[in-house]
Amino acid sequence: MKIRSININGMFITPYSILGIFLLFLCLAKSTIMILGYSFVPNNWFVHNNIILAIFIFLTYKAIRNKNAKTKFSENISFFLPALTVYYIVINYIPGNIFGIKYYLNIIFSISMFICSILIFACCINIKRAKTIVGVIYTIISILIFLTMWLLISLLIVTNTEVVDYKISPNSKYLVEIIEIGQGALGGSTDVRVFMQKNILIGTLRTTPVVIFSGRFRQMSGAVLRWEDDGILYINNTQYIIKDIIN
Repeated sequence: MKIRSININGMFITPYSILGIFLLFLCLAKSTIMILGYSFVPNNWFVHNNIILAIFIFLTYKAIRNKNAKTKFSENISFFLPALTVYYIVINYIPGNIFGIKYYLNIIFSISMFICSILIFACCINIKRAKTIVGVIYTIISILIFLTMWLLISLLIVTNTEVVDYKISPNSKYLVEIIEIGQGALGGSTDVRVFMQKNILIGTLRTTPVVIFSGRFRQMSGAVLRWEDDGILYINNTQYIIKDIIN
C-alpha cells in the first residue's frame, strides 16, 4: 500500500510533509509569542500534547509500514523533522520549568515525540550517506537531551517549586501567584509574581512574570490575596498598584 500524495503545482505533498509543515508552523508561532514577551498556556495542556503525539505515532506507524515517503518534498521535510521536534520541545518546556507530575508527563511526551520523528526520518530518507551523517548528529542530540532531562530531574530532587495560591483579577487581565521554592536543608524562598494575560480561543497568553515580593520560605503561608479592581491588589493589608508595576 503506497502513501497517497497531493500534487500542488507540481509539488507532491504526503502526510509526512503535512506533519513537518504543521510542526514548523507551531515552532514559528511559539517563537513569535516568546519574542513578543509572552508565554502560551493551552486550555487543556494534556489534550494539547496528546493530540500532537497521536499524530506523530500514527504517521510513524505509516512510515514504518511503507518504508518510503516516495516524494522528494517529503524526504526534505523528514530530514529536518527531528531538529524541528527538538526546537519545539525546547521552546515549550525548557523555559517553563514545569514541576510535579505535569513536568514528568511532559518529559514522556517530549521523548516519545523525538523518537517518533527519528523513526520517520530513518524510514523516509533514501540517501544513505546523508542519512548516516545526519543520523550521527541526531544521535548526539538525543544523548544531550537525555542528559539534560536527567540533570533537570536531579535538580527537582533538591528543589521543589509549588504554586500555593493564585488569584485572577476581576476582568482576567492579571494573574497573581504565590510561589514557594523549597531547597531542602537550605530552606528556600517565597515569591509573589504577577502576569499580564489575555484569554484567546485555545488558551491564554501571559507575559513574563514580574516579582512583586520575595522573602523567606513559607513567609506568605496563609496570606490572603484580594483584588480591589483590575489594577489594585491586596496581599493581607499591603496594597500593590499592579497597573503601575507592570505597565
